[in-house]
Amino acid sequence: MPVCAICMHLSRSPQVAAGTVGLLTEEPRIVDAAIERLGRMGTEQHILVHACSEHVVDLYRGRILGVRMAWKAITEPGPLDLQSPAAAFASRV
Repeated sequence: MPVCAICMHLSRSPQVAAGTVGLLTEEPRIVDAAIERLGRMGTEQHILVHACSEHVVDLYRGRILGVRMAWKAITEPGPLDLQSPAAAFASRV
C-alpha cells in the first residue's frame, strides 16, 4: 500500500495514503515521491503524490511550508509550463 509523501517529508511515521493530491513544490523529498510529474510553474514542479487524510487537510489549509495544492495556484499569476496535453487537462480540474 502506498504511504503518504508528506509524512515522509516531515520525517513522521508514514501513514497509509488515502488517495492522491496535486501539488506545487520545490521540496526535493516530495518531488522524489511523485507518482506523476505534470509540469512546472516557475521553480516549482506540478506533481501528484500519495497523501494521508490528515495531510490533505493540512495542505488545503496551507500548513505545510513550501507546498501548495496545485488547483489553488491556477488563479495565481504566472505561466504553467505543461509537459503534455493530458497534463493541461489534469491541471485545470
